[in-house]
Amino acid sequence: MLDHVLLTTVGLAPQIITETLYYFWQRASPRIPITEVFALTTLRGKETLETGLLNPQPNIISRLCQDYDLPPIRLVREHVYVLTDAFGRPLEDIQTADDNE
Repeated sequence: MLDHVLLTTVGLAPQIITETLYYFWQRASPRIPITEVFALTTLRGKETLETGLLNPQPNIISRLCQDYDLPPIRLVREHVYVLTDAFGRPLEDIQTADDNE
């Protein structure tokens, strides 16, 4: 089976990742077997992602895999990238047109 990577942006609603994984594995035709997730986000988004998906044990993605008999899907802290501003400072949130750029 060919591995597929999900590259996604995440705001303050990390459940978008599990909903997307569910869709690709269970609803898409043909199924798209996502095996690894990389996320782009802000500092606030990273905190939400860590508390919402990465910290609980077993974490939510592991439970999704167990509930739907899926192979492990890898999302680790090292795959969460915080966006930076023009000066290389991590963005707390995207609030202005400059932040968005």
